[in-house]
Amino acid sequence: MTPLFLLKVKLGKLLANVLSGFVRDREKRHRLRERLDPLNPERCVAYLERHYADVEPLPLFNKSKKENYIWVCWLQGEASAPSLVARCIASIRKFKQESQEVVVITEENYTDYLDLPKAIIEKRKRGIITNAHFSDILRIHLLACYGGCWLDATCLLTSPVPAEILSLDLFIYHTHGEFAFTQIQSCFLVAKPDNYVMRKWCAAIDAYWESESMLIHYFLLHLMFQALLHKDGNFCDAFEVIPYKTDEAAHALLYAMLRGERYSDELMEKAAKTSFWHKLTYKFDAELLNNPDSLVSKLSEREMS
Repeated sequence: MTPLFLLKVKLGKLLANVLSGFVRDREKRHRLRERLDPLNPERCVAYLERHYADVEPLPLFNKSKKENYIWVCWLQGEASAPSLVARCIASIRKFKQESQEVVVITEENYTDYLDLPKAIIEKRKRGIITNAHFSDILRIHLLACYGGCWLDATCLLTSPVPAEILSLDLFIYHTHGEFAFTQIQSCFLVAKPDNYVMRKWCAAIDAYWESESMLIHYFLLHLMFQALLHKDGNFCDAFEVIPYKTDEAAHALLYAMLRGERYSDELMEKAAKTSFWHKLTYKFDAELLNNPDSLVSKLSEREMS
């Protein structure tokens, strides 16, 4: 982005905040601010499509196909993970297939698997690339190179990943609700090594960070995916053949946690019947964490029951 473009963005955001400030209704105020924002999702996708959607995919890696990985990431190291994260990782190990190897990616070991572009490493050191976005970068590069299954460290498994999903060349959930604008869910991803979509996605993100010094949007990974869908017919075709599934059922336990519900076997059984994985969070008030009867407290116990 040129200095002039960045100036226009700052002025546009200021104008959006000022004009929306006159609207009393909270929901309408947020909608107006979003519509006026020069970096709203639609404008970001258009920008990414113009500048980065024509890149060539990364070359084939041709790594050994013997490994069958489940990738998880906790950059600070598993030993320092919050109890809920430790429980989630334990659940992944519990329900992995015999042929699968669980790899927890950390600050210390990610270079054992990947040789990321210097621009990404340097801009992360400068604080331009956040840890959250760095995790986004890691997941698509790992899957492009080695294939396997990616699960966020706050994803709890209650049964194994279905074989019919693991057998696919690519599997991505669609999003629902508040974050439907992102179109895809990146907490759970499956790909075969050297998958075209993953190699193209990586190439576009790499090209972005080679040129840019600003995270255009928190959901850059998802918006770049949309830009590629719009511009690349092969990319779009590969995505459209994936069986359509939304991530709604995978959030049932999270919604129950947010509502402060009590733990019960019935609640857990119901959730497990509708989804084999569950997106959770470890960020809760001490009141819920300290209540031994709460779902939050029970799911935050380090040991698996």
